[in-house]
Amino acid sequence: MTNSAVQFECGAGERLDRVRPLWLELRQHHAEIAPLWRDGLLAASFEQRRDALLRKAVNGLAVFLAVAERRARDVGYCVCTIDAERQGEVDSLFVTEEHRGRGIGRALMGEAMRWLGERDTSAIIVDVLAGNDAAVRLYESFGFHARTIRLRHVSDGAA
Repeated sequence: MTNSAVQFECGAGERLDRVRPLWLELRQHHAEIAPLWRDGLLAASFEQRRDALLRKAVNGLAVFLAVAERRARDVGYCVCTIDAERQGEVDSLFVTEEHRGRGIGRALMGEAMRWLGERDTSAIIVDVLAGNDAAVRLYESFGFHARTIRLRHVSDGAA
């Protein structure tokens, strides 16, 4: 995969640690989109997320990275897993703010869908944080549709 000044790489669990700085940016982005959930989002650690992905991915894990060629810096990623029931999931997708609008997220998502489609998945799902309308539009362009909406009760303003 290529995209003008961005090189794309694909790997598995060995690349998860490269996702950490971008995941931290994503966590902050989500906290800004959904202030009600800010404290809970910011309390999560990358190590917890990484370990959960590795546990879940019994039938496969892929890490796609977008690397800015000029500075050899990771500017985006997509992580996909296939669980014990062969359900595929786009677990996380992020592109740094300065690199958005260049088709990088779409390219990462395209590779994720190709990878998941080649692996006999029973279904492919993605969760989107409420309020992340740009992500919803991207996923809908790949054929995703809301099936259910899960609401979480918040007591005393604690998320």
